[in-house]
Amino acid sequence: MSSRIGLILLLQLLVVTAVFAAQEIYPFESSHQADLFERLTKETRCVVCQNQSLAESNVPIAQSIKTAIYHKILLGQDSATIKAFLQAQYGDYILYTPPFNQATLGLWGGPLLFLGLAVMYLWRARGKHRG
Repeated sequence: MSSRIGLILLLQLLVVTAVFAAQEIYPFESSHQADLFERLTKETRCVVCQNQSLAESNVPIAQSIKTAIYHKILLGQDSATIKAFLQAQYGDYILYTPPFNQATLGLWGGPLLFLGLAVMYLWRARGKHRG
C-alpha cells in the first residue's frame, strides 16, 4: 500500500514540475510592463494555432513572438508600436481586431451584409405567407 502512495506522490510531483516548466517567466521592471505584456499576448493571435492567443500557445513560433514582445516592452515601446511591428511581420491576421481598411472590408462588412440579406429574406417570406 505504501508503494502505491509513493508512486502517486511521484506522479503528482512530475505533473507539477511539468506545469511549472511549461510556464515562461519574463521578469519585468514594473507592473505596468507586465500588464502590457499580458494584454498584448492576449490581444494577438498565434499565427499557426487554431484561433489561440499568444498567451495560450506554447508552440515555438508563439514563444518567439512573445520573446520579441518582451524585448520591445523592455526597450520602452508602447502598445501601438509593438502591434505595428507584429502587423508588419505577420499581417493583419495576428490581431484579433484587425484595422478597418480595404483589405479587411469583407471581414468587417460580411456580417452586416449577411444580416441585411437575412432580414430581407424574412421580410419577403413573411409577405408571401400573408398573401
